[in-house]
Amino acid sequence: ATANISIIMAKYIRELGYHARAHHFGNYGAVMAPCLIAAGMGELTRTGDCVAHPRMGFRNKVAAITTDLPLVPDKPIDFGMADFCRVCNKCADNCPSQAI
Repeated sequence: ATANISIIMAKYIRELGYHARAHHFGNYGAVMAPCLIAAGMGELTRTGDCVAHPRMGFRNKVAAITTDLPLVPDKPIDFGMADFCRVCNKCADNCPSQAI
C-alpha cells in the first residue's frame, strides 16, 4: 500500500511541474532512517536499524518522496527513546552476541 501511495503522490507532484521520486520497499533511492528522523517521524532505536514513533511503534513499512516542491519542513522529535533505552537495557542484556 505504501508503494502505491508514494507512486501516486509523486506522479501528482510531477503533474504540478516539480521533480518527484517515490522511494518504497524494493525501490529505495534514499536511506530511510535519516529521512524519517529529519522529518519528525520518530527516533532511532538503540539497535540503530529502525526508527520508532511514539504512537505507531517501530518496524513500519515506509515510503518517501523526494521533491523540489517548496514545503515547510518538520523538525525532528524527541519523545525520550534514547533515555528509555539507557534505563531499560532489555535488548542489550538479551543480545546473544553482545552486539548492542
